[in-house]
Amino acid sequence: MSKESYLWTSECVGAGHPDKVADQISDAVLDAYLAEDKNSKVACETMIAPGLIVVAGEVNSKMRHLDVERLAKDVVSDIGYSSRNGFDADSCRVINAIGSQSNQINNAVESDGSDSGAGDQGMMFGYATNETDSFMPTSIELSRQITNFFELSRTNEGVTMLEPDFKTQVTLRCANDGSPLSVDAVVISSQHKSGYQLIEVREMLRSLLRNCVAGMPNKLSKLFTDDTRYLLNPSGLWTLGGPAADTGLTGRKIVVDNYGSDCQIGGGAFSGKDPSKVDRSAAYAARYIAKNVVASGVSDKIKIQLSYAIGVSEAVSFRVDTMGTSNVDYTDSEIENMISEVFRTTPANIIDKLQLRNPVYRTTAASGHFGVSPYRHDNISYYTWEELSEVEELKKMFFK
Repeated sequence: MSKESYLWTSECVGAGHPDKVADQISDAVLDAYLAEDKNSKVACETMIAPGLIVVAGEVNSKMRHLDVERLAKDVVSDIGYSSRNGFDADSCRVINAIGSQSNQINNAVESDGSDSGAGDQGMMFGYATNETDSFMPTSIELSRQITNFFELSRTNEGVTMLEPDFKTQVTLRCANDGSPLSVDAVVISSQHKSGYQLIEVREMLRSLLRNCVAGMPNKLSKLFTDDTRYLLNPSGLWTLGGPAADTGLTGRKIVVDNYGSDCQIGGGAFSGKDPSKVDRSAAYAARYIAKNVVASGVSDKIKIQLSYAIGVSEAVSFRVDTMGTSNVDYTDSEIENMISEVFRTTPANIIDKLQLRNPVYRTTAASGHFGVSPYRHDNISYYTWEELSEVEELKKMFFK
């Protein structure tokens, strides 16, 4: 490897990956409760094994009954699993182990009858960079665009060879300042139907990847060069995948859910948690702050850290790190103080500002919580934390 560059890798997984199936079931449960009672408190975890789905957690809601078994099976069917590929929604067993939320936790969160307290302690990170149009790091952006393109091809474009389980990984060669120079390697592992030769599978994957890259913005597509290596189903034929071959758990893909390798992550997962849980809502808020700050031109990159104590409304800490890319004559501490006048970070303000009580979460579990890909197959208009609604206010503040 050249002394002037280094390699940097991020990965993404498709909707049929067992961990993502578990995430989607947990978020489908959350959405169902929020659809009936926007103030529902939900902490839902799912485990999937061959022939078995276990849904557990704690709920406090006015909704009296939820058919968890039918909901979980519907998610599995929607993703594309059936007896043909080894995980049959109709015949698998579903165990519903959802119980009631602790009154002590509920009282801490709902002091004075409002969502004034954080639902748990913890730290959350938000990140943004102007490397890409989505303000996401290049390596995870490329991984997500490839994953979403393949998912769209499977579900909407009728590429019948593909099955739901899918993983991709992109390795960049970067300059010492972190800027991407080229794509060094792309790894794609895709479950597929039986009856095909490996050469046929690899040619299909190569063709889809070629079409995906051709549709990318020029700043991304030009990173693919004649020297880019493509490792397509490197382990060979892959017909048995998904929950039939591997156990899935909610919250086991939190690096994929965040910013890949480019930013630290907090200790908590997103899926299955209502917005009173700052693991989710404050992470969305930190992304919202970071994206608006970078879009306003204050810095080329920024990392936001928030932390909370259970039952306490004000953040315990709020830190800004422009990573040496600031474009204004203020220190990071001064930037922090200034933007805190624009963004309120109590749980109640975050939930209200970003409208987080709407039942919109199942899709985030399948195709990424941050960034907007041209190949997403869902309606992303409700990703309020991706909106650039504070850019003009920040420009007035920093560029008087």
